[in-house]
Amino acid sequence: MMNAECFAFMGSMGWLGWLMPLAMLLLIGLAWLGLAWRSLRWPSTSSVVHAKELKIMQHMSTKLLLSGSMLLGAVSAQAALPPEATLYKNPQCGCCDAYARHLEELGVEVTIIDDVELGDIKQQAGVPYGLGSCHTIEMGEYWIEGHVPMEAVQALFEEQPDIDGIGLAGMPIGTPGMPGPQESPYNVYTFTGQEDEPFMTL
Repeated sequence: MMNAECFAFMGSMGWLGWLMPLAMLLLIGLAWLGLAWRSLRWPSTSSVVHAKELKIMQHMSTKLLLSGSMLLGAVSAQAALPPEATLYKNPQCGCCDAYARHLEELGVEVTIIDDVELGDIKQQAGVPYGLGSCHTIEMGEYWIEGHVPMEAVQALFEEQPDIDGIGLAGMPIGTPGMPGPQESPYNVYTFTGQEDEPFMTL
């Protein structure tokens, strides 16, 4: 059963939010209607055939419902992200541009600024000393420091903790914008007032 949060989310997505579940219900309804019409048109069909058809329809209905739930969940994860972000970096840093493209793939419009003093931005954000990276992002009500994996970014905006932001120290290989295989766990941290705490390990 759908609760108030589901209806609020569907409403926030506009017509698309209502179209997806309605389309799933329509497909299931048409399938069951077809089975009923077949039963009325050929009433002499054996009960064994009807039982097989009923089993097939139940299986198809379950798959449609699961597919719809997965699709809605994927859209929900992306919809949780703010529509815009500002990325501060040095002009020479290409991996920062690559990270911006990863955000854009999730539907976030990224503005890149490379003509400011990056140290001042990090101090304004409250990034802990020694845990900085090559770029700092202002996104919604939070700051994101460095090549934080997208799973952690999405978790941040889904959970919305009372912090200044999250970060990943350095420029680890395998993170968004840093090609190559992962060499060690990514220890993503939260920070508030330049004090850090663990957030998640990926």
